Amino acid sequence: MTTSAPSAAAQPFAGLTDPKEWARAIVPALVFGLAAFGGIELTRFGGRIAAIWPANGILLAVLMLGRPRAISPVIGLAFAANVISNLCTGDHLPASVFLASCNTLEIVASLLLLRVAGQGEWMIENPQHMLRFGLVCLAAPIGSSALAAVGLNYMTGAWAPDVFANWFAADALGYAVVTPIALVLLRQFRQRRGDAGPLKTALVIALVLAASILVFSQNRYPLLFAVFPILIVAGFTASFTGAAAGLLVLAGVSVGFTMGGHGPFHLIPGASPQERIIVLQVFLFAAVITVFPVAGILAQRTRMEAKLVDLAGTDALTGLANRVRFSLAFSSLWSHTQRERAPLSVLMLDIDFFKQFNDRYGHLAGDHCLEKVATVLADAARRPLDLAARYGGEEFVILLPHTPLEGAMRVADAIHRGIESLGIEHSGSSHGHVTVSIGVCAVQPTAELNAERVLQTADAGLYEAKRNGRARTEVATYDLLEATGTDNVVEFSRR
Repeated sequence: MTTSAPSAAAQPFAGLTDPKEWARAIVPALVFGLAAFGGIELTRFGGRIAAIWPANGILLAVLMLGRPRAISPVIGLAFAANVISNLCTGDHLPASVFLASCNTLEIVASLLLLRVAGQGEWMIENPQHMLRFGLVCLAAPIGSSALAAVGLNYMTGAWAPDVFANWFAADALGYAVVTPIALVLLRQFRQRRGDAGPLKTALVIALVLAASILVFSQNRYPLLFAVFPILIVAGFTASFTGAAAGLLVLAGVSVGFTMGGHGPFHLIPGASPQERIIVLQVFLFAAVITVFPVAGILAQRTRMEAKLVDLAGTDALTGLANRVRFSLAFSSLWSHTQRERAPLSVLMLDIDFFKQFNDRYGHLAGDHCLEKVATVLADAARRPLDLAARYGGEEFVILLPHTPLEGAMRVADAIHRGIESLGIEHSGSSHGHVTVSIGVCAVQPTAELNAERVLQTADAGLYEAKRNGRARTEVATYDLLEATGTDNVVEFSRR
């Protein structure tokens, strides 16, 4: 009889095997606890229910992007942080544990509903994902709202329908407003990229902040309509990130000023604080369903345009860059390396006896050979600025910025080894298998040098390699003789 190891579900903290794993669980729990404390302390009213509950929205975003084995530890630590935050805001222990349990059950329900929705990686900017996520936002708080309504009615005498409505609206708003921007920022942080430049995004957020303060800091004019065009502008200029950040800023400003006795909602005659909060929540829901669909459609269009641009610059057979894309990249990198006084190398290569290969094995086999060779070249040009391209037919070119001759030769040697390891039979070649010839030109770009001439020099090295027996690398040096104003290309063999 054998005994199996305990499952992760049976040991929720079993996945935390090193300090980094603990940090990844503790940090979200601390952020959740601070958000819970702020949500209660800064926006509470009768019944101690926040106008908007950001804590669950933040935690859901972390769990959506986290690893499965980390879910249980994060939820357990967040529960403890929630209990502590409730105690710090004046709740007694039974109420603190009860309210934290309601939030935890809601988070678990949210994750289960997300799984049912069937998305592997949630791209909240995608309109279809957005619609499914919106349904989850509405469905997840129903059970916790009902449980909280019954419990708070028993413990404090609060009217259950009011508690249900306020809890549901606050938590649904927390998901709708906080989770999208948290998802986008977390994903961009992990991928070290952003949808728009940081300056542009900062300016857009500043504009939304100024407009929100203008609208909600005064009680004289009902200027709510003025916020929507600015949020739409945020989506146009800073993509989905700008729209999501703008909605978060609007929510924070509107809740803060409304709870402080300012803003257009105080123009409602005879309205109670609770009624003003309800109207505020309806306003924020309207902002969400107005801005996010527009921003999502714009983001999807931007991604499609980028994909079309990428396809236009990609060789359909090999997946490498095509000649047009290479020319544009070479021009840009030439200027870049010239400004930085950095070396640059170009490798021109083609497949030896490729016409004979096609004649002997057929064009389908020839295409397969090109694809295999392209995988070796793509692996050789692996740095972010390196570029491998199909230059035409069986000829390829590799651009290696910030690379002196020694580095270019190492890349050339790696290509020869990679092509040889493919072991593609070629009975029409004296080597018995597919080989390549390579010409290398390494320069340090200056204003006096000519980028097109560098390509010609590398091409001269390629033809020299073919003339000297193929399956080899030839280096061609390009020297500008300023005194005579002429070029001098010197070829010599190196392998």
